[in-house]
Amino acid sequence: MTSCVWLAPAQAQTAASDATDKQAVASGGDIVVTAQKRSERLLDVPVAVTAVNADALVAQNLVQVRDFYNTVPGLSYAGGSGQTTLALRGVTTSIAGNPTVGVTVDDVPFGSSSALGYGGRLSPDLDPSTLERIEVLRGPQGTLYGASSLGGLLKYVTAAPSTTKWSGRVEAGASFVEHGSEGWSTRGSINAPILADHIGLSVSGFYRRDPGYVDNKSARIDDWNSARGYGGRAALLIKPADSVSILLSALVQNLDGRGSPNIEVSPADVPIAGPLATAASQGDDPYLTKARLYSGRIIADLGFGQLTSITAYGENRYQASPDQTVRFAGLFAAFGVAGNRAVLSNSFRTDKFSQEVRLSSNGGGAIEWLVGGFYTKEKTRGEQTLDALNPTSGALVQRLLAANFPSKLEEVAGFADLTYKFTDKFDVQAGGRYSHNKQDYLEVDTGPLAGDPIPISRSSDSSFTWLVTPRYKFSEDTMLYARVASGYRPGGPNSNVGDVPRSYGPDKTVNYELGLKGKAFDRLVTYAASLFWIDWSDIQLAQTDPATQFVYFANGSGARSRGAEIELSVRPWRGMTLAGNGAYTDAKLTNGLLGSGKSGQQVGNTGDRLPYAAKFAASLSADQTFDLGNDLTASLGGSMSYLGKRLGTFASAPATPRGVAPAFTTVDLRGGVEYRGISFSVYLRNLTDKRGYTSAELRAAGNLAGGYNLSVIQPRTFGGSLAVSF
Repeated sequence: MTSCVWLAPAQAQTAASDATDKQAVASGGDIVVTAQKRSERLLDVPVAVTAVNADALVAQNLVQVRDFYNTVPGLSYAGGSGQTTLALRGVTTSIAGNPTVGVTVDDVPFGSSSALGYGGRLSPDLDPSTLERIEVLRGPQGTLYGASSLGGLLKYVTAAPSTTKWSGRVEAGASFVEHGSEGWSTRGSINAPILADHIGLSVSGFYRRDPGYVDNKSARIDDWNSARGYGGRAALLIKPADSVSILLSALVQNLDGRGSPNIEVSPADVPIAGPLATAASQGDDPYLTKARLYSGRIIADLGFGQLTSITAYGENRYQASPDQTVRFAGLFAAFGVAGNRAVLSNSFRTDKFSQEVRLSSNGGGAIEWLVGGFYTKEKTRGEQTLDALNPTSGALVQRLLAANFPSKLEEVAGFADLTYKFTDKFDVQAGGRYSHNKQDYLEVDTGPLAGDPIPISRSSDSSFTWLVTPRYKFSEDTMLYARVASGYRPGGPNSNVGDVPRSYGPDKTVNYELGLKGKAFDRLVTYAASLFWIDWSDIQLAQTDPATQFVYFANGSGARSRGAEIELSVRPWRGMTLAGNGAYTDAKLTNGLLGSGKSGQQVGNTGDRLPYAAKFAASLSADQTFDLGNDLTASLGGSMSYLGKRLGTFASAPATPRGVAPAFTTVDLRGGVEYRGISFSVYLRNLTDKRGYTSAELRAAGNLAGGYNLSVIQPRTFGGSLAVSF
């Protein structure tokens, strides 16, 4: 089915798409995805999946998740300064802790799965220029994808090389932000069949400047939140025989910038420094993220089935040095360094090895099956320093704290999935996965703020996740399914300090879903609809020990999320595509939070809404292509997105209101022309220059007087690009 996000006309697929053996579209124009680790028409997958076209994202310079998340049903976002926190169907309590949305790149789990590795804050955010598409799987995916997919999964799918055709593409673009600065980008790719039908090589790269639009009044820096991203990918496809393929790839991406898109408002929601300005920092607040992924995939056709082996090594790096002078003013006075700048530097380095081996049936007969094993080991080295710097020269006056906290996570899992076809129309899928995790954590602190030595902490836990999915096909293009599936996050160790639990256990979700997918009116209308109910138990909560001020995690409380989602695409006449989607999400606590009413602990009562889950969200788009003759085509389109009111994370002190991100609507326009591989496109985003906010948090935990931080979306932006494909 065509439940992709129609961010640009389908013609955004260039000739290069055909030259890279893409499997995004099957015969008849149906989208093909790999949501269940096998190629299937999106119409046939009994999972709520949205496929986002990567070429469409590039055409409009929608290069980060924050640029397009509000067009995907059920997806919510919070972040800035290189941090990305995602949630699906409202399954989240805060940006701290283990991630609730899994992230894979070509079926390789990427990023840390642990709170100790900053996993909940650092979801990988890849530039779409190296991708074929992004698949967003809603609801828990624990059986096939394992840890941290208890809310859903973000699946990046890269383009494979072609062994038969030469192709390439070069592109240059520019953008201009009202009230802000200018940005630009360059991208290029080439595919070379080194040995016809046997060896193909593809290489791509990009460099972009992301414009800033928030001014730093204290540091006197205009367009403070600017950044640059650069990187690329190389992939080598080797086919020594018709039944064997080997794909080796290396992906590198960097993002470095300064500042954040945050502004401050008073408790009465009045901007303190201005509608697009901040006064909270006295520095440039630099940050840097690095993503590296090296993988090897071997696929062998054994006749009765297909054997797949995926070996990967990934590196995630994050560094940030934000100014925290306001936050630590009282502490600095107590230590005799009042009047100096406070800079809190963080560095997280996660190295992750993974190996998956699976064997799947060839799809013939009454039974389809898949069985596999998975192993991963990640090591994270976290470092944090708190420095007093001279406000004029920036020289170090005193280091108050230097903390090092290395950690390890190891997971071993086995999984199986079986589908039995009772008839040509009715089948039932069942699957299960057993996972065992163990973790180590050590902390070494030095400096005036350091306490006593902290002994090593260890934990281990096991989880079993499962799914049952009956499916009935009314016809080749219409399918009704029911799905019951579970997901989990691994537990972990706490610091051996204070009167806190020494470890915490996994939390789990169970998703009950009824869905309908199909095409109608001679395939002119494509639709997907689902109703869901998610029960969330043993929720992992980030708490603060009042005695030591150390953050720890504990299990407690319960929640549920229920709602409905719909996606619709209509082709009323030649060249026209009308598309829309909408989501209703009612995500609430079913039990009060553990420790509610105590200072430093999350405060939440039964019935309180979960963070960042908009009750209503919707998106509409219209795109028309025109055949002007003589190989000249043109396109014109527009879209409108609505995102309802969202609440920030739970407060950490009684009687403290949570932050509120009000509802907002944005309108985008786009157009372009193409002539024999040369294309020119233009876009206008946020046409009405709306001040929308992706997040709203208290500036100081438990202190309402300081007001709130709001993360503001990009103002009205005009841009365009010129590309040549061959």
